[in-house]
Amino acid sequence: MRAVDPAGRVWAIQCKHRRDGDRGSAVGVGVLQQVNGTARQIHGADIALVLTNGRFSSKAIPWRKEHRIHLVDRRKLGEWAASSRPLWELLDRIPPPHVIQPPCPESPSAALDAREVPAGQRNAAGAP
Repeated sequence: MRAVDPAGRVWAIQCKHRRDGDRGSAVGVGVLQQVNGTARQIHGADIALVLTNGRFSSKAIPWRKEHRIHLVDRRKLGEWAASSRPLWELLDRIPPPHVIQPPCPESPSAALDAREVPAGQRNAAGAP
């Protein structure tokens, strides 16, 4: 899944369901390698995330650190569901929000109003 948060960060999210939850098979390095190969290069993600209702293998934990992939297991998923906080506040080392610079007042594009731009040509925030 590809998503854009209110701060303009692009997320690539892979969800893995485990029928037996924590007692089932762990999500391994292979899944993380797939996400690592597509999240940034294909989806342009700032944040790569793998989420599961189960657990991650012992090899997946150190591997994700080397490759900047965030993991949300059953415990973290429960913590998120029980709180009123957005997920990015529960994760470590999330990149800072994108800063969108307003156009220079002398620029001809400064007079361009977003309402004049067709919807397909606006960014995720609705700006041209």
